Amino acid sequence: YRGEDVIDLMSACDWIVVSSIWWENSPVVIQEARLAARPLIVSNIGGMAEKVDAKIDQLFPARSPGALADLISTLVRAKARPDPKRLKHLAQTRVEADGIHFARHCAVYNEVLTQPAAALNVA
Repeated sequence: YRGEDVIDLMSACDWIVVSSIWWENSPVVIQEARLAARPLIVSNIGGMAEKVDAKIDQLFPARSPGALADLISTLVRAKARPDPKRLKHLAQTRVEADGIHFARHCAVYNEVLTQPAAALNVA
């Protein structure tokens, strides 16, 4: 698929599974799933574990295919399909929060750029 199609493709799924065993800092797939308003099933390590929303996403022990299979089976048996309206609201909230964080980051960056080097203790 083309990169520009990923959000539409994810939007057609009930869950996005990220079963990585790598201690990733901020996997792009998680950010894409957020934009697609899809809940996540992720390994419980690194940035993946830190980025989950405990109200909607699910964690499983990394390197445990049995635990992943059990979790998926549990979700399927429970017909665990999160409320689409709630997911859209969460996605919009995340987009708005990202905008706020970006603006704050830019403000700090611009402040640093306008400071004389002596004020920053930089030689």
